[in-house]
Amino acid sequence: MKPVLSVVCLLFVFVSGLNVGSVFAQSEKMRAQIRQDVKEMNEGVMQGKFDRVIDLTHPEIVKKMGGREAMKIQIKQIYEQMKGQGITIESSAAGEPSEFVTQGNDTYVVVPFELKMKFPGARMTQDGYVIGLSTNQGKNWTYVNGSVKEDQLKLFLPNLPENLKLPEKTEPIFEQIEEKQ
Repeated sequence: MKPVLSVVCLLFVFVSGLNVGSVFAQSEKMRAQIRQDVKEMNEGVMQGKFDRVIDLTHPEIVKKMGGREAMKIQIKQIYEQMKGQGITIESSAAGEPSEFVTQGNDTYVVVPFELKMKFPGARMTQDGYVIGLSTNQGKNWTYVNGSVKEDQLKLFLPNLPENLKLPEKTEPIFEQIEEKQ
């Protein structure tokens, strides 16, 4: 009986190891998708991909902006204004997503990012973050920009877990650059 029990225990450990590996692979795949989402959101305004930006925006924000079409008009106006002022996004890099925090059916993640924008005669580097929310075990995510005040954040994410660590807010860094003639 002991050899059978040993084989069963060994098999259990092996199968458990496969499950852990599978969960790890799924988590890494989710993290890669989240980083891609954040990059698309940051660059989407300047690339004219307004629908994609709205798809990735938390539904409460879309609702507060008057719905999908109203939000699209507002984003397009911002795009035209930035373009008219010679403002462009040079790069956007999403950092490593935080640990996932689950509360009820909701899963939260914090994703830091660095955004570099070019203005006439200047470059701005801004560190920021978004909070991702999934209501379907990580299949889909929507995001809220972390630059808003905490009371505004609670309007969009009233169930935000206390143990979700939010980064400190930082001021943008501006540097003078010479314009090429």
